[in-house]
Amino acid sequence: MVEHRSPKPGAVGSSPSTPAMIDYLFFLEYVEELMKIINIINFVKEVKKEGKKIVWPTRKETLITTAMVLLMVVVFSIFFLLVDNIIAWFIKTLMGL
Repeated sequence: MVEHRSPKPGAVGSSPSTPAMIDYLFFLEYVEELMKIINIINFVKEVKKEGKKIVWPTRKETLITTAMVLLMVVVFSIFFLLVDNIIAWFIKTLMGL
């Protein structure tokens, strides 16, 4: 026969449901970690899928675009140089220097 004892009134112990609750909480944490990993894996898969859709410019398109950018830099540099000199001349004339 198994002897059944009642806990002492002053003794601190756990009820039978507490270990199950702790196991359930650990299980929930484990599931959350698994979901994070699954979400990361799905994200990487989607990134690879989107990466395959990229259409890169040809070498010729890249060279033409680069030349256009450089040309515009030169044109605007000259423009702002002229505007700056005109404004400076106007202010010097106005101030009488």
